[in-house]
Amino acid sequence: MSSNARPPAIVSWTLRLENAAALDAPVQAIEPTIRAVFGTGTRASVLRGDWLGHAVHPLLTDLVIGTWTSATLLDLFGGRESSIPAQRLIGTGLLAVGPTAWSGWAEWSAAGVTAVVCGDDLYAYGVMRACRALGIVIPDDLSLVGFNDLPYSELAAPPLTSVNLFATKLGAEAARLLQRYMRTGKPPRSRQLETSLVIRESTAAAPRSARRVARP
Repeated sequence: MSSNARPPAIVSWTLRLENAAALDAPVQAIEPTIRAVFGTGTRASVLRGDWLGHAVHPLLTDLVIGTWTSATLLDLFGGRESSIPAQRLIGTGLLAVGPTAWSGWAEWSAAGVTAVVCGDDLYAYGVMRACRALGIVIPDDLSLVGFNDLPYSELAAPPLTSVNLFATKLGAEAARLLQRYMRTGKPPRSRQLETSLVIRESTAAAPRSARRVARP
């Protein structure tokens, strides 16, 4: 499929809905209420499925979709004698709509980002800048990890935790494998090289509010 091919209409519509800025204000307006009613305490724990060890929301969505799909199939192919079972299936789905929405709200209110891992330190610098603009404090509100351990990362504010690839060794090993390939014509095997996580001041334990809703 060509990379320039247009996505199906339903995909385009879904993406437009997802990116619709007009929805941000209403969501932000109701978020405190949703968090207060469904995001804290025993009610939230039950709705999230902490007692089960598995999220309840996906199970309930399957129940609603499954009962209504089954009722539709009975209406289409089951004949007149399937009318009452189909009605019971629809009723079961309707009874599950409320708990399905409540469990979804509990999941949504508990969702949060406590850390960002970037594929390169340069990206992490951009995250730092955005966090400063948004008033997000690193690492109090958000932990940040980079990759490549560039020389500037130690001087960042705060100093950036990063993965050191030992680029000099990496380059030397790549050159050696390339020379062997040119000499023998045999493709080299994959090699796992040493790396090191350099922990600095951009990482810390998750915020206490996030730890309260974290599942085991």
